[in-house]
Amino acid sequence: MSENPRQEKENQTMTNIQTAVSRLASLSFAQELFSRGTDCFGTTEVEKALGLEPDQVPPIPFTQDELQRAKKLGDKLVLFCPKHPDGQAVTMQSIHDRRGNMLGEGKLLYNTDWYRGEDFFTTEPIATEPYWALWSPILPGSTNQNYLQQTGILAKYLETEVCVGRDLPTKIKLAIEEWRDRETELTNLMDNDWQKASEQLAALQLNQLRSTAGQVLNFVVLEHEINQTYLLPNKYVWTKSCSSCDRLVPVGFSASDGVRVYGHGPDRSYGNVGACLSRRAEP
Repeated sequence: MSENPRQEKENQTMTNIQTAVSRLASLSFAQELFSRGTDCFGTTEVEKALGLEPDQVPPIPFTQDELQRAKKLGDKLVLFCPKHPDGQAVTMQSIHDRRGNMLGEGKLLYNTDWYRGEDFFTTEPIATEPYWALWSPILPGSTNQNYLQQTGILAKYLETEVCVGRDLPTKIKLAIEEWRDRETELTNLMDNDWQKASEQLAALQLNQLRSTAGQVLNFVVLEHEINQTYLLPNKYVWTKSCSSCDRLVPVGFSASDGVRVYGHGPDRSYGNVGACLSRRAEP
């Protein structure tokens, strides 16, 4: 006797999950593909640079093909950890305070005066659970573009570079569809109410693939402590973090006198402010 339709569907779902999991890249594969400490930052690097000790390291949520493509595009593979060993959430402020605002022989943050009371600095966590992400360089053509135009560049890059030759993952496909459905509406909103436009642009699923300000700072520390180089030495990356006055936060220009943090309306564009992806795949 055949199983009922519901049971057959559940069995097929389980088979699909097992097949998908079997295709995921192993940690050893990722560490061989990405040079450890240069473009792969895992448990060892996180512990050494940030003093973080993840309770458990999740599996790499990307296939071998996805990692090989990411490597070709210049991405880095990064493990994000949500808590310090004493249980405190990792935020921009916790990184700043625990290091005494020091990075090597220089400063960590240039000047915190304008944002020391902002939520993106004090309480926005860099993660809620340990996870791996693929971190892209600043995308070609994304400077000299406002935040809305950069969102379109994210969509095009995912379609023509990241996912070239394969079907778009459902989550990315839906994110791009949401963006295209709302592009005209958001364009008009940005012209008439840029504060509201900031909130709605940052909330788009496509822009959730950008980093938070804290994640950028986290990576600046990793890059400097492991490789003795400054991440984003002459560019800012526009994040999905938003200030209390609805300005979207760029972070960058890392140097010995500290990382700069600003806030801009989404209608602005600058030659040194670009966009990058921080892609987290769901296992």
